[in-house]
Amino acid sequence: MTNCIMADFVGRVKEIQDITKRLISQSSTSIVVIVYGLRAVGKSSLVRQICHRIQDFEVEWVDLKNVGEEIKILEPLALSILKESLSLLRHEDIHEVFDGLVNRILTTLKNSQKKHLIVFDNMEDVVESELSVDMEKVIYSLASLKNTRILATSTTKLPLAQHPDIFEMTLGPLSLKDSQDLLCKLCPSLEKDQKFYKIVDLCEGLPLVLQMTAAEINAGDLTVEEIIYLLSQCRLKLLSQEFYPSTERLAPVYLAFLHRMSKPLQEKLSMINYIPGTFDEKEALGIMGPESTNTEHLRSAMNRHVIQNYGVHQRFNIHGILRDCISEYMLIKDLPLVRGRFCRIFSEILQELENKSFTSDYQRALCQLNMEQQNFNKLLTDVLHCTSDTYHIFVNIASFQFNLTTPAFLFNSPDSYEMGMMFFKECLRLTQQHKNKYDSSKVLSGLGSVITNIKGDYILGEHHYRNALRIRQGGQTVRDCSLAFLYQSLGWNLGCQGKSQQAIVFLEKALTIEIELGMSLENLILNTLQSLALFHLDLDHMDIGEKYQLEALRRRRQAIGTDMHPILGAMLNNVGEMYQKKGHISQAEQYFRRGLEIKTQTNAAWKSIALSEVNVANILTESGRPDEALEVLDSSMKRAGKFQNIYEDIRSLISECFGKAFMEKRMHKEAVGHFRKAVRRHGCSQSRDYGVLNSQCLLAECLIGLKKHEEAIDLINSALRQKDAAIRHKPSTLNILRCYRILRNAQSAIGKYSDAHISHEQGCREYERLKECFYKEEGMEKVRIEWTDHT
Repeated sequence: MTNCIMADFVGRVKEIQDITKRLISQSSTSIVVIVYGLRAVGKSSLVRQICHRIQDFEVEWVDLKNVGEEIKILEPLALSILKESLSLLRHEDIHEVFDGLVNRILTTLKNSQKKHLIVFDNMEDVVESELSVDMEKVIYSLASLKNTRILATSTTKLPLAQHPDIFEMTLGPLSLKDSQDLLCKLCPSLEKDQKFYKIVDLCEGLPLVLQMTAAEINAGDLTVEEIIYLLSQCRLKLLSQEFYPSTERLAPVYLAFLHRMSKPLQEKLSMINYIPGTFDEKEALGIMGPESTNTEHLRSAMNRHVIQNYGVHQRFNIHGILRDCISEYMLIKDLPLVRGRFCRIFSEILQELENKSFTSDYQRALCQLNMEQQNFNKLLTDVLHCTSDTYHIFVNIASFQFNLTTPAFLFNSPDSYEMGMMFFKECLRLTQQHKNKYDSSKVLSGLGSVITNIKGDYILGEHHYRNALRIRQGGQTVRDCSLAFLYQSLGWNLGCQGKSQQAIVFLEKALTIEIELGMSLENLILNTLQSLALFHLDLDHMDIGEKYQLEALRRRRQAIGTDMHPILGAMLNNVGEMYQKKGHISQAEQYFRRGLEIKTQTNAAWKSIALSEVNVANILTESGRPDEALEVLDSSMKRAGKFQNIYEDIRSLISECFGKAFMEKRMHKEAVGHFRKAVRRHGCSQSRDYGVLNSQCLLAECLIGLKKHEEAIDLINSALRQKDAAIRHKPSTLNILRCYRILRNAQSAIGKYSDAHISHEQGCREYERLKECFYKEEGMEKVRIEWTDHT
């Protein structure tokens, strides 16, 4: 395989051009170029390519692998330049000969009419020994010659002083494109499909790994699917089989590389490797412990390119192949200790970033949240290894008030949601094991929030909130932040179900505690004020709702200091809803669009953006622009595809909004399909979720448009079973009156005049009840439109 390196070489165009230009350009001052990088990343192959391209240089190749004497550094040069064998010098004082030999080589090169390129390959074998000083002397001496250039490779950084003629380059793994090109060249018959790209991903840009994998594919003993499985599950074992040359077996190659390090450094590296994602210096030092030598260990690992720079945010990483080797062969001596450090470090970072996400530092916090996502995932799964030292850390995480407007919220994808359910289930088991009911209530409260706001299952969310509340009420009730958060969360959940009166009761309890605790600009009280605004407006308490809305907006602006934040986008969206309730459609649309613009520009979570898109689309439909509404909704629904089995509440809203737009276009068949989805997505919760009534009414009206009167009648009769509860939770609801109107019209259309008369009488009684609710004229106008104008 080694003999095929030149033939198999692809890519590295920029690196080749850069190094070649530095070596041969008249304007360049780079006489020495040193290429650093991980073992088997392709340094020697790169240098061979450069040598092949530099036609007018005499190339002298010195392989320093396993060199253990200073004179051996010069032996190949003495043979090729001085035409001398050093075998006769073996019994003389080598130290005295060395300097003289360097001078003779320099003199010969200086007097040469040719241009020379001297390559020192595998220089790490010298750099990591006592010969490092001798190597420096040789490089500095050769750098003084105008007709000579030096090109060297090493996995370990040579401690050279700053020198204007020396250029250092770190060679990373192949780019994605170069990796794909190499695999294509090695396996021309392999189709470029999903399996092809998976193989490229698993090879992680290392030419040796790509070559060995290609050999396995071409051998045909395993299917491509089997190779992918083996690469993902046991990559080292697959590519370290005995029939490979010993110098090309993956595990021995990298183990030899790692074993060059001191034992203390190997131990520290195994600790750092416990961090699964990228990390910064503070995190690496923290997981290694309090020892003062840790900074030196970290620098040493970086100089050996075991730890490499990652991105532009002062982050570091360990290559995946090295991680495999470290995990397999360099076990952590005290695993519980390292787990505890990891837990404390990253729980503190998570809390810090969550706090920042509610401030003007949101964008920076979001950036780091994304970078730390893999580490936070491990933090959550480490709950399975919880000890008495980390118990309270995990319970605290379970009760975080996560910023739901951010896309970095921990459980906002299908996979992470399932991981979250495991996390909360295990936290709950731990609180029961510790017989700590207070902690159980905190975990149940956090679990209810994830199920309510991410899954979109309000009924199951309420169940967990109620259990948490029963625990708190069963013991000595401490009026703390945790209880206020529980009251607020339960209030929000009930309001989302259409139970606005109940919601306000719990929200007011939360507000009372928050005021007692001296809160003013904290996220908890601001969320409570905003929720009170929404549900008072839902109950048509316009004056009260507007007061809360404007106060929440004023305080939130004061707390954040800028409108360019997803939370402000959400609040402006809510102001738009207030104006929509008032019938001020133009002002509502302005606020909806401004809220959507802010959310989009600040990279808000999909759910938050989708809510604004739904409101914009509804306004467009109401103002007779259904085609524009459909364009907005198409965009929203496409993005929804990434969130299967979560955000069911938002999917229902989008489907309902689609239905309204098609209904406005008199496309009843299409509208029915979307309204059915909206109703169905309420699932088993719809028997108690009063938000579904509006969708059921719209579906029934479209069924009438399709002449499916009997189906519409059955649907409305089913909806009316919720009549008493719906009125109790929202006395001003128009949905019951709407049900009687639709029912009466459907019955009349098929000649059931007696039933229609009964429905009309029931509707009239509901009309009279509503007159008592809407004591202001503008409120009654909506009631008259709903009943009289359709009669």
